[in-house]
Amino acid sequence: MLTTTDGFTITLTTNETFTVKTILITSGNGVFTPIRLKQLDPHQEYENLWYAVKNPTLLTNKKIVILGGGDSAVDWANHLIEDNISKDVTIIHRRTLYRAKENNVQKLQQNKVTELKPYHVKTVETIDNKITALTLEHETTHKLLTITADYFIVQYGTKVAPTMLQQLTLTTTPMWKIIIAPTGQTSHPHIFAAGNNAYYEGKYYNMVTGFGEAINALYNITKIIHGQKYHPGYLRDIKK
Repeated sequence: MLTTTDGFTITLTTNETFTVKTILITSGNGVFTPIRLKQLDPHQEYENLWYAVKNPTLLTNKKIVILGGGDSAVDWANHLIEDNISKDVTIIHRRTLYRAKENNVQKLQQNKVTELKPYHVKTVETIDNKITALTLEHETTHKLLTITADYFIVQYGTKVAPTMLQQLTLTTTPMWKIIIAPTGQTSHPHIFAAGNNAYYEGKYYNMVTGFGEAINALYNITKIIHGQKYHPGYLRDIKK
């Protein structure tokens, strides 16, 4: 995207180019990517490391280690036991308390899931494209523990991947939310934002809220395109 004297020149991934006077950004929260094990090469794929469970049957009768303490981690630990997929499931969490529903946390003991907490991953051992072992460190005693498994499932949550929006010189929050005025206008007078990617103090994130922000932004955009006195009119003014 290039800034021109009359607005912006936009180039799409299809190489189609066109010029606009204003931009309305409604990209939501962006593209989510899983939070990965920082001890590993981010460009390397490991055949027994999963960030999402797409085919649980591959885990049948395998030794499973799940890393994380939220709902996803706890739910998968219980599910693998309850559905007789595996009888050897370990969950590793760096805190003493889980960030999951209490009744599901209680099921961990009922299902005889091995719980290692509070531990964090210190090092990861690999051979070629396969993880062979994790070295864990206790958060308070600093005691080291080595654990092996057939499969390792990381459920640390997700983060928003960088997008072209972060290349724009717009005022944002530390979490890359675009700060907007009541008009929907960003720090650039001809760029507006609405929806989950937009922020203002006291905002409640909801689909209906986003629709309202988009309509409000479009109304104020028409003033830039057609002049400040422009009014789109009312439905009752439309002739049948």
